[in-house]
Amino acid sequence: MGHFHLMINHMPVVGTLFGVVLLAFGLKREGADLKLAAFWTFMFVTVVAAATYFTGDSAEEMLKHVPGVDGKALEKFIAPHEEAALVFLIAISVAGVLSAVAMVSHGKKNIVSPALLKILMAVSVVALLLAFRTAQLGGQIRHSEVRSASIGAVEKAEAEEFEYMDADENGMPDRANR
Repeated sequence: MGHFHLMINHMPVVGTLFGVVLLAFGLKREGADLKLAAFWTFMFVTVVAAATYFTGDSAEEMLKHVPGVDGKALEKFIAPHEEAALVFLIAISVAGVLSAVAMVSHGKKNIVSPALLKILMAVSVVALLLAFRTAQLGGQIRHSEVRSASIGAVEKAEAEEFEYMDADENGMPDRANR
């Protein structure tokens, strides 16, 4: 299941962004079809976000068995990501439930309360920001280039000694002359 987490982990972020854009255009143009598409999108993203969240532990276990990965260091990055993912899951679930309520309302009366739409827009924008944060924290787990300086990347870089190497014919460091 760890591979499944890695395969689908971008879908909640992209899906939430897509839903927010659909809803924004639906509200601006008063297009029922766009709003309905946004409702379906948020309900779908809620399911995918739940699947992503609940497969996270298996992805963590999978990573612990990768050669060269320090479990304690790994936990320093996974714990904040996991906490952010839970908060995002709650927010997108609220958007999914509000979307379901809007769908039922639209189906019965062919109209959705403007107040409900405004609340859904606000919740979905918050969910989008939480999705971005969760993704950023998740990226830090295996992508050191996105880790913030507060984690100690600057101190580590300053402590390293760099060796200067002669360039080869392509201008790249010639590792043979080390």
